[in-house]
Order: sequence, then C-alpha cells, then structure tokens
Amino acid sequence: MLTVHVQHDEHGPIEIVEEAEGKLRSLRFGSTARQSTMFTARPTELALEYTRTMASGLVFLPHQPTRVLVLGLGGGSLPKFLLHHYPQCQVDVVEIRPAIAEVANRFFGLPEPNDRFCLHLTDGLEFLESVAASTYDLIFVDLHNANGMAPIVDAESFPQSCRKAMRGGGVAIYNLWFGVRPEQEQRLSRRLDYTFDHLLRLPIAGKLNCVAFGLTKSEIDLATLAGRSEIVGPKLGLAISSMLIQLQKRHPQVLQ
Repeated sequence: MLTVHVQHDEHGPIEIVEEAEGKLRSLRFGSTARQSTMFTARPTELALEYTRTMASGLVFLPHQPTRVLVLGLGGGSLPKFLLHHYPQCQVDVVEIRPAIAEVANRFFGLPEPNDRFCLHLTDGLEFLESVAASTYDLIFVDLHNANGMAPIVDAESFPQSCRKAMRGGGVAIYNLWFGVRPEQEQRLSRRLDYTFDHLLRLPIAGKLNCVAFGLTKSEIDLATLAGRSEIVGPKLGLAISSMLIQLQKRHPQVLQ
C-alpha cells in the first residue's frame, strides 16, 4: 500500500492510498476503513460491495431516475456511476467538507459542476430542510467519519426530512455501520422503521456496513422486481438478482 496524499481539515485527516500496483485508489479518514475506492482504469465502476449494494436499490424504481440526491461525497463513486449510466438524470451531492470535494476532483475524477451535476458544500440536514417536498426519486445517505456514522444521521428529524424530499414511490438508501455505536444504531433503526412503509436491511458480508432500503410503497411485488433486475442488473454491471434473493430471505413477509 502506498500513501500518495495526506492533508487535514477541521474534521480530521484525509488520506489517499493506492494498492495493487496503482490499480486501486482509496480515500480514508485516518483509519483503515475505506471511505471510497476506485479502479483507476475504470473510474465510473463501483469497486466496493457496499456501493454496489446501494446502487442495486435502483431496482425498486419503476422508471429511470430523473433526479437523485447523494448525501456524503467521499470519492464520488455513486455520483460518477449515476452520471455515467443515466444521461438524463440530474445528480445533487451534499458534502460539508470542502477538502473532500477537492480530493475527489483531484484524485477520483469527480467532474466539475455542470447542468446535470451540482455539488452543495453545506450541512446535509440543513439542505434537506431547504429543498421542496417531493424533489427526488432516490436519496443515497452515506454520511460517515473515521469513527462510524456521522452525528447528523442520528438527528431526530433526519429520516422524516429524507422522506419529505422524496417523490411518491421513491427510495432512500442508507449505508449504516452496525457494531460501533449500539445506542445510536438502535435509535436510528427505530426511526427508519417508523418513517418508511418498509425498511429492508442487508448486511455486507465481512464488513460493518449494513445497507438499508427505505421504501415508500406499501406493496412490493417480488416477481416484478425479479423481472426488472434481469434487465437493469446487466446494464449497470450489478448483481441485482442475487441481492434480491438475499433480501427475500431476510424479509420474506415483505418480498413475496
């Protein structure tokens, strides 16, 4: 492993490391946990299992997304993926640390803001509370620091603010860390269960990550999702069918 860049801001260290003879580049916040990882030769491909699982939540939409919000930039893996695969989609990203935006642009190929991509350097909850209701098809929540989930995720109003910003039938997809702060995790789980019609959890094998899909539709048809996954998965390079099988085993009462 080779460290190629180190800097600090008021939130802590920011490190860029390379592995596999430069084929992989990762962002870290002063710990061994990877906040983002990129294949240097394929910058729009999702390199980490948790990001692939989060992106697989696209299967819950009956149509292509037209507007998506990503809370937490990291190296920009999800925004780059969405911009590449959905040329008609507008992607808004919220990141509180300007230094993260700088390294994402410099080391991870994050594009400059344009008519399809807008980067907001502000607090995620303040941004949610400022946007009009029913704005987004999808909201990705990937807010972390070196020690786990960022405190903003634990704000009482955070889940409801996410739901308010979503269009009918939209999906909120959370990257949760379990086994780090049990009280925070239990509080957040209760709030998410209360906020969404269904909350489908899928732990990432061998990791602390647990991806949670917050659904705003009371009835979910597994056969429809399975058919959709066979079309969407290959186009996106994602194993969505396998993800659905795992979800169905964990949530048979919802996915029938």
